[in-house]
Amino acid sequence: MGARETIKAILATENIKLTQIAGKLGTSVQNLSNKLRNKNIKYSEIEAIAEILNYEIKFEKRK
Repeated sequence: MGARETIKAILATENIKLTQIAGKLGTSVQNLSNKLRNKNIKYSEIEAIAEILNYEIKFEKRK
């Protein structure tokens, strides 16, 4: 699952709109949506989204 799918799933689970996240990031919904769709979102932006949603990003070694 990519960043877009993961973020969309979390937003659905938490009942939060992309509009709210975009506002807190200081960007437009269209810009954020385009970044997610085009897979050109920066890691720092994903970190900021995780912080807003009160999630942590975790890397785990594959089994």
